[in-house]
Amino acid sequence: MIRKVNIMDEDWDYLVILDACRYDYFYELHKKYLHGKLEMIISSGSTTVQWCNKSFQGKYDDVVYISANPIINSKVKIKGFSAKDHFHKVVDVWSYCWNEKLGTVHPEKVNQVTLNLKN
Repeated sequence: MIRKVNIMDEDWDYLVILDACRYDYFYELHKKYLHGKLEMIISSGSTTVQWCNKSFQGKYDDVVYISANPIINSKVKIKGFSAKDHFHKVVDVWSYCWNEKLGTVHPEKVNQVTLNLKN
């Protein structure tokens, strides 16, 4: 059963958001890399900004958002969403780890930054 949830109402310690990741592909690969329960849910938006505006409506003082997506950043509001207004800290990995060849941030870089922050 696919359910609709507000991610900030869920009980989690670490939340990894894979923007524009297809569930069917991720389902095939996730067990090689991650442990835990994988569940398909209905997204609260069809674009990054729409999803952010619907998912993050409060202030989350205990959340550090590690962003590989320039739309979610600590610097400026984009299309009505200002990440710095919602999270304790926003780490703009995209600003110093962007890979021009890939047109994105390589997941390994996000992982490195995350592990370094944790220690």
